[in-house]
Amino acid sequence: MDAARRLLPPIIALLACGCAPQADDLLADYRARVQRAAGAHVGNPVYPDVPAYPSHRDRAVAIPEVRGSVWELLFDLPDCELDHLVSERNSILGRYWPATSRFDYELRFRLRLDRCRARLGRQEPADEEQREFLARLDEIDAAKRDVLPAVWWALSYDSPEFEQAFSPAASPLPPEAPGRRQAALAALEHLQGLSALLDAPADGLALAPLERALQQLAQSRYGGGLLRSLALLTGELDATSTALEHAAAAAVCPQNRPTPRGRVLHRVFNRYYAGKVQPYFAEVQRGGRAWLDAHARLLDRQRVAWPPAFERFRGRALDDGPDSLWQRWSAARVRHVEAWQRVLRQCALMPGTDTREP
Repeated sequence: MDAARRLLPPIIALLACGCAPQADDLLADYRARVQRAAGAHVGNPVYPDVPAYPSHRDRAVAIPEVRGSVWELLFDLPDCELDHLVSERNSILGRYWPATSRFDYELRFRLRLDRCRARLGRQEPADEEQREFLARLDEIDAAKRDVLPAVWWALSYDSPEFEQAFSPAASPLPPEAPGRRQAALAALEHLQGLSALLDAPADGLALAPLERALQQLAQSRYGGGLLRSLALLTGELDATSTALEHAAAAAVCPQNRPTPRGRVLHRVFNRYYAGKVQPYFAEVQRGGRAWLDAHARLLDRQRVAWPPAFERFRGRALDDGPDSLWQRWSAARVRHVEAWQRVLRQCALMPGTDTREP
């Protein structure tokens, strides 16, 4: 009775807060139960390192500077409506624009420049003055060609919001919280839609939805949480698989018939693996795959050379290649499923078989 009373306060507190088990607690409990049931204690898990998002210095792409002589040409072309834009950019406020406002400006500049060039190019016969105007526009175009892609990089992968999305302080993804995944993917989808403007600039941009999307991405910290989950799962699954492999090697069911230890393992499989751990796998798999695919599309729209530090990060954190954290977790998951299959097959307790005791 006294023991029951001692248990009541933490139980009541857990129910009152509605707290769900965290991923590290869930997986540590699962590993301990499997090791106990298998009679194999193989030491603590070894977790792979979580790649850190590159610092601003290592991921920045320089935005090309346009020479003063080029700006002077704009004031000779009032019909292009570029002089007002340049004045706006050179104002006190314009010098301190955030990347979102700078992107809006570069879109408007690009669109008006293209319109002006097209209008002058259609006029015939092209007199000397028109040819001179076109030559000046070509000079401006050459000077500005690489600016918009560099600003887009600054707004996206070089932004504080993207860095925060991959925060190393993020906790592993919880077993039951799809909201973080949905918010992060919605933000990336909004950015993916805007990336089309690199090829077809608009005359102005709604900044509020863009800024909301960036904040939503930052606050989700989904990238950091996913990487922490992949590292956690890899270490825990490998340790638990080792225990199962020891059990199979020790012939936990030597006559290919259920034994008491085999039935305990079977109960752990049904209650804890199938009932709790596997659904967490599914959430990480579903959300992680969508996250990687969304970044692959967004990176495909970039028009700058990726800095080497970011290229290394992408290979480990945003790819599914052989050096990636995703591939290591995938290999650990396959190994774990095969370890369970060997044990359950040896004990004639595979799912779908009659497991009733005689």
